[in-house]
Amino acid sequence: MPETAQKTLPDTIPAKTTQGPTSLGGGVTLEWFNNGDMLSFVLTDCRRETVDAYINTNITLLNHWDLSTPMKILHDISHENVSLTPYFRQRLNEIIPVINQTGVHGTSAVVMSKGFLETVIAFFGNAFNRRTPNFKQRYFTDHTKALAWLNTEPAP
Repeated sequence: MPETAQKTLPDTIPAKTTQGPTSLGGGVTLEWFNNGDMLSFVLTDCRRETVDAYINTNITLLNHWDLSTPMKILHDISHENVSLTPYFRQRLNEIIPVINQTGVHGTSAVVMSKGFLETVIAFFGNAFNRRTPNFKQRYFTDHTKALAWLNTEPAP
């Protein structure tokens, strides 16, 4: 394995052994589960502080991820106060080049509420999948189904 594949997460990210959710600021938490093999983000609003904490943490994780391990993430944006604001969409676009530059491979399940937001997210999500060949993302309105898919779907 190339030496560059061995990476460790910085101290700004909760350790994989941390029990329970950790607030990242604003209305976003990060939680490791499945013995640190998976992580979840839960957003409860879309204020700039929340979006910045969420996006910045995702970028930090990607930049420090051990390339020998697939990344498996559950993104829960199903809270009624979460929407794809113009600022949120702008910041989401920052993640795609980082995925492609770092070479991280993985799967990502997004849990969202039913309705208009679901349609908008699916549209942006299809573009995400086309632009990130080493990362597969799927969208759900059921948390249990999202987790089941994440547990069984292999990373590209």
